[in-house]
Amino acid sequence: MPVKRDDNLCYSTDELVETLISIGGPLDTDEVVAFATIQGFRYDETDRLWQLGLDDIAALSARFTPCDTLYVLPDSVRECTSPWATTLAGLYRNPISLPSSLSPEQGQLLKDLICNTDPRAIMEIGCFIGISTIWMASGLEQIRSQAIIHSVDLFEEVHPLPPYHFRYILDRLDAAQQAVDSAQLTDRVRFHKMASRQMALSLRDILSAPIELLFIDGDHSKRGCLSDFLLFLPYVAVGGYIVLHDIYPENCGHDGPRWVIDHFVKGSRAFELIEIKTQPNNYGMAIIRKRGHDLRLRVGSAVLRRFAANWPMIKSTSGGHFMSNVAEKFFRA
Repeated sequence: MPVKRDDNLCYSTDELVETLISIGGPLDTDEVVAFATIQGFRYDETDRLWQLGLDDIAALSARFTPCDTLYVLPDSVRECTSPWATTLAGLYRNPISLPSSLSPEQGQLLKDLICNTDPRAIMEIGCFIGISTIWMASGLEQIRSQAIIHSVDLFEEVHPLPPYHFRYILDRLDAAQQAVDSAQLTDRVRFHKMASRQMALSLRDILSAPIELLFIDGDHSKRGCLSDFLLFLPYVAVGGYIVLHDIYPENCGHDGPRWVIDHFVKGSRAFELIEIKTQPNNYGMAIIRKRGHDLRLRVGSAVLRRFAANWPMIKSTSGGHFMSNVAEKFFRA
């Protein structure tokens, strides 16, 4: 793992090459070293570390892991002159949007769902650079809804390494806010920079109505996705919708959403489920309608909320591991 020193990331030669190989494929170490030397990148002979700034990393990534693919925009976006569409077109031209953001087809599906269901309260977990947020807000704009989207994300820095290729964003919150402002949808979105578990503990103070559309696209690990599902489920209205992104691990590389569907949604009379194949890479989306309450999940939600505030302090302890294992066995029973 790189060491952060001042404003630089420090890699040994092996670490640097392995990082580039992880996405770009086989590389010759001598070629990487030669390129870094020619570019004048700083090398500390004492520590045997390359001290790289973000522009240096961007140059390396662009040279050895080039991104030649962008999402193809449908005519409905490409030819539209509305601010939301021109802003989306600009975001999709940034290579950082693929594969980390919703595809245009998935975005249109999410927008159509909002236009047809007219949710009074919308919660988004994970917005990345704001593409999904703008798709949903444009739906609210189209139906002249007064609803507001509350979007929570850690908004951590994005460095120019795979899978983000040769782009970096030092302030993702500012970038997402600027995108929403450019789309002229500012009044329809509220961003919250915090962990989703912190947001869940604040919902009673933030929401004026039960959630009628919950879009989960945050932590894609099993425990992360389950935590988001359980913590926010009690605040979803009966008849409301929960949308999961990236539900086909064989295509998207994430197993959390699939695991939640298979172990907690399927077979429960509290939910109606439809899985949708999506273009262009079929990462998939699930639309879940909450029909009622599942006692097992209500108990799990209550337990998780009780420990959510202290979880960062105890999750790495033996007690935290024990609790995680017990909870996992209980939920899967």
